[in-house]
Amino acid sequence: MKKILVVEDESIIAMELEKHLTEMGYDVVGRASSGVEAIEKSFVLI
Repeated sequence: MKKILVVEDESIIAMELEKHLTEMGYDVVGRASSGVEAIEKSFVLI
């Protein structure tokens, strides 16, 4: 399964993205609301 980190500053949109990506077979490993937060989380997820 492919892993993905959703980066979106609008929480409702992020939840919808996560839902659709999960339905498409992706493993959503987290959400971030900014690029900086995404980079920080990506180091923890590795």
